[in-house]
Amino acid sequence: MSLATLTTDASSLDVLSASLDLRLAGVPLYRIELDADEAPSGAVELVFATGPAFKGVVARATAFEGRVELVVVGGSGGLSLEPELAIEVGGAGYTGTPIVVEAALILGDLLALSGDALSPDVDLESFTLPRWQRVADYAGRALGLLAAAWGASWRIRADGLLWIGSETWEAYEDEGNIIEQGNAADTAELSAALTVDRPDIAPGMTVGGRRVERVVYTLAGDSLRARLTYQTSQR
Repeated sequence: MSLATLTTDASSLDVLSASLDLRLAGVPLYRIELDADEAPSGAVELVFATGPAFKGVVARATAFEGRVELVVVGGSGGLSLEPELAIEVGGAGYTGTPIVVEAALILGDLLALSGDALSPDVDLESFTLPRWQRVADYAGRALGLLAAAWGASWRIRADGLLWIGSETWEAYEDEGNIIEQGNAADTAELSAALTVDRPDIAPGMTVGGRRVERVVYTLAGDSLRARLTYQTSQR
């Protein structure tokens, strides 16, 4: 039995293998191999037996002799730089009324163009600017510049929604999920290799007191492994 399935509006397909690349900033990328004859398209959801599901959109697909290989981008794909999905936005100017520009206005306009949705737990009240000039560029790059001006981080989460805010480095407390820790206890290492039951360790968390800036999950057969990369100052 597969540890994960890929669901679409019309079907549920067994996942043979997968690699999930989650980063502190930006859009996650999922590479998935399916036991299928035809490649799905559009919105999909990678569902594990336990743990979070990962929502995204198919960017590329290849089908050959009963196997399908997919490249899936988190969220709507509009904030990614994948050429099949990246959205280009025009320039726009914002002037404070009366003295500041509300974040909801600038960000709302950008997300309306990219097709992405904001997570309901995001608080934008503290993010203001006296003025803002959006340059013509890809939507993801425009968002990166805006987040930097606010001194904030941004990323698409597993649920496909945009989070933007200040990192809190929440401690990962479910140590029972970690089956084997590999070199995780070696503070001199740049990264740690773990065997886990479910993919719920995410960038922006701390594991063993160290800040995680990237997580790459590898699913092969009945094994799920996670490679954590730590923030530079924490290595």
